[in-house]
Amino acid sequence: MRAHVAMLVAVVSSAWASTASAQPDDCPPGSIPKSEGSAQWCEPSVCDSDAQCRAGEVCKPMPLCVQIGTIVPAGATTARATGERLVATHRCGADKRCPDTTTCSEKSRCISRAQADKMGLLAPSASTASPEPAKKSCGCRVPGGSSEGSIGIVLALAGGSLAIQMRRRRRAG
Repeated sequence: MRAHVAMLVAVVSSAWASTASAQPDDCPPGSIPKSEGSAQWCEPSVCDSDAQCRAGEVCKPMPLCVQIGTIVPAGATTARATGERLVATHRCGADKRCPDTTTCSEKSRCISRAQADKMGLLAPSASTASPEPAKKSCGCRVPGGSSEGSIGIVLALAGGSLAIQMRRRRRAG
């Protein structure tokens, strides 16, 4: 029985070594380098807003390929002594594709502003874009719009009315 457990631990350890040996620079955007004993892995972050991220980071959608990895502590002789961790291996491909051993997790994650800018995730949204100016081709007055044309019309009418009154006075007088 002990031989079976030892063999299982050895197989799981070698499989884990390929995913649990990530260095901090190897982690995909949206994941955090973690370590426990000699095991190292990239843990995916999850957030709902920028307030949940560290300074200099933003919360943006970042699909990652994830899998469950197993940590085998030194000296472990039973399967119970192992621990499971969620491991981010890389970004999801086109059509949410990932290798067979992983699943595409489509969550928002904390990523650095520099990474977000590089990926075009900091572009202004449509709601923050400045609105287009109103077209003034119909001659109508738009509520809240400029009344520059109205002043000209009022002055022209007042001038015309004054000219008519002055003519009448000259003829009458």
